[in-house]
Amino acid sequence: MRIGVIGAGNIGQTLKAMLASVDGVTEVTLADNAGLGDVHVDVDTGENLSAFVRAHNAIVNALPFYLNKTVASACADARRSYFDFSEDVESTAFVSDLARDEKEIVFAPQCGLAPGAINIIGAHLVAPFDAVRSLELRVGALPLSANNG
Repeated sequence: MRIGVIGAGNIGQTLKAMLASVDGVTEVTLADNAGLGDVHVDVDTGENLSAFVRAHNAIVNALPFYLNKTVASACADARRSYFDFSEDVESTAFVSDLARDEKEIVFAPQCGLAPGAINIIGAHLVAPFDAVRSLELRVGALPLSANNG
């Protein structure tokens, strides 16, 4: 499987290194508009975006949330699976709408820390128990009063 990662910041670079060691992944290509990736892709202008998406089986979007719609639309047009880390409600709804009738490819928004990794960690923590009354996990920026008080 060929995976494309768009966004060569710390997350994109780390993800490329991690995915390169996964069985079944034959190629991981990092795209960026600032010369930090393997190839130049500019999502703002659309330069090379379609060609990059079509060259891969799946795309992981490690860009800021406001670029999610553009990347997800390119994936839908090319019939490629799409993943992002965003927690943005509007772009998540947009991606969900793209995936509504899709049966053959995956659209998975919100694969980041919360929701995403925190859900996996929580499930792992409660798995050994027969019953769990509650589990409270917090990630990211906390308000001044974490108790809503």
